[in-house]
Amino acid sequence: MAGAAHAPGYPPDAERYLKEPWPLDQGIVGRVAANGIPTRVPDVSQDPDYVPLRSAVRSQLTVPVAAKTASLASSCSKATSLTALTGRC
Repeated sequence: MAGAAHAPGYPPDAERYLKEPWPLDQGIVGRVAANGIPTRVPDVSQDPDYVPLRSAVRSQLTVPVAAKTASLASSCSKATSLTALTGRC
């Protein structure tokens, strides 16, 4: 999506994250990268660390990406309904 004006569903000011990584000291993603604990947030409006880039997002699942004992990043899935990411298949 590097050539897009911005990612669909995201505000234009979020375009920078198409080219640079999310700061690991911000948001739920940063918290998970720092503490290494997978986190399911059933209602992002109730989490003080949530950074609202998309108004449609209601729930989020974030897991750390690690090598040996070092946390390198976080992977994040978002949903537009509350409690959507329950872990059930």
